[in-house]
Amino acid sequence: MKKRDREDKDDNNNCYPSTNIHPEVHSFAVKIFQALEGKTISKKIFLGGMKEAGYEMSERTFNRHIAHAKSSGNALSVAKKSGAIPLLSDVEKLIAEGFVFHQNNKNHEVGVEDYKQFVKSKLKVDISTRTANNYLHESGFSNRVVTTKTSGFIQDLEELKDLYWEWISKSKQNGLLSTRPSCLCSVDFVYTSHRSERRTTFAQKNTPKPKSARSIPKYTNCIVTSIWADGVNRTPSMVFTYNPAFKLTGTTTPAKKQKLDTLLEYLKHYNIDQNRVVFVDDEQNKTKTYVKESPSILRTFFQHNKVGKKSVVLTDGGNAFFDEGKDVLLDQGFSMHGVYPAVVHQYLSPNDNRLHATAKQSWKINVDDFSNDVNATLYLMHCLDQDTNAYSQKWFNNNILNPTTDHVNGMIGIGGLEKSKYRSKCMDAYDSFIT
Repeated sequence: MKKRDREDKDDNNNCYPSTNIHPEVHSFAVKIFQALEGKTISKKIFLGGMKEAGYEMSERTFNRHIAHAKSSGNALSVAKKSGAIPLLSDVEKLIAEGFVFHQNNKNHEVGVEDYKQFVKSKLKVDISTRTANNYLHESGFSNRVVTTKTSGFIQDLEELKDLYWEWISKSKQNGLLSTRPSCLCSVDFVYTSHRSERRTTFAQKNTPKPKSARSIPKYTNCIVTSIWADGVNRTPSMVFTYNPAFKLTGTTTPAKKQKLDTLLEYLKHYNIDQNRVVFVDDEQNKTKTYVKESPSILRTFFQHNKVGKKSVVLTDGGNAFFDEGKDVLLDQGFSMHGVYPAVVHQYLSPNDNRLHATAKQSWKINVDDFSNDVNATLYLMHCLDQDTNAYSQKWFNNNILNPTTDHVNGMIGIGGLEKSKYRSKCMDAYDSFIT
C-alpha cells in the first residue's frame, strides 16, 4: 500500500477514518481553522487536537476540504440535493462533462474559462466562474498541472475516491445504510443488447472485415433487477418486451399456440415464473422493438413484487424513477430512496458492479443462437437469478456496507476510469449534441 493511502486508513475498520465524522463537522473544522490560520495555530497542531478529541482526519483530506471550501463554499464536494434550481439540466451537465473528457483525450488543456465558454456558446447558458467550478468539482474533476506545466481540469482519481467515501459517510448519517440488510435493496435496468459486443476472428490481411453468421435479435428487451443486501432474491428480475413471442395470451391460431408452448417450455426449463414476463402491447405502434426504462415499468415490477414499509432503495436517480416530479419508488411503498452520485454510480451499485457484468458474461459465452430471443432472454434472467443468490450479499458488502480502502482503490484505478460507464455516457451525450 502506498504511503498516502496508509495515512488515510483506519486500522480498526479498514476505511478512511474521516468517514466516521459527521459531514457538518468537516465544514465546521475548516471554518475554525481558516479563522485561526496564521494567528495562533499550525495545521499539524490543529489536526492533532482534532484527533485527541476523537475526530481524526488526515492532512491530505483536510487540504482537499479547504480547497473545496474556497472554490464552492462547501468543505465536502458532493452536490447538494436541495436549494436553487440548477442552471444546467442533467443532460446539459453530461454534455459539458463530455466536452472536458474530449479535450482530455486530445491532450488539450481545459480550464474553467474554457468550460464557461463552451456552456455559453453551445448550451446558451451564462454561468459564473464559481458555478463552473462547482459543476466541475461535483463531477469529480480537479484542476491539475499537466506534463507541459500548464493547468487544466481532468477527472481526478483521488477526487472520485473522496466522492465515493463521502457518499457512504453521509448515507450512514442520514439513515440510508443503517437499515437491516433484509430491508435494503438496489434497483437498476439491464438490456438484451448487443451494441457493445465485439467479436473477433482470423481473416486474411487487406480484405474486407469478415461478417458473422450469428444473428443479432430484432428486439432489445428491458430487464429490471432488484437485489437485496442480505442476498435473498425476494424480488427476482422481470423482462419487458415488444416481442410477440413472449405473449402469454391470445392463442387463437395454431401458430400462436405453438409459440406459447415453446415459451412455456423455456420458462419451465429455467424455472422462471410466468408473471416475470411482460409483453408490452402497443396498439398504436406495432413496429417498436426497443423497450426503454420508464416509471410504468417500475410500477408494474413493484406491484408484482411487494416491499415492506421499512424498505430502503438505492438507484442511479434516472428519469424512470420520477414521474412529473413524484418519486415512483416512494409511491410503491419504500420508506427512503437514496441516489448514487452519478460519477461513482458504476462503482457503488451492486447491480452495475457486478451483477449485470457477471450475468452477461455467462450469457454471451453460453448462448449460441441469439436470434432465438425467447431462449436467450430467459437464459440471461436465469444467470441473473444464479448470481443474485450466490453473490449479491458479497457485492453489497464490498461496494457499500463494508468497503475496504484496498477494494475502493482497486475499483477506481486508471483502468476503471478509462472504462467508466459514466465517462462513456458523457462522451456519447457530447457526440450526439455536436453532430
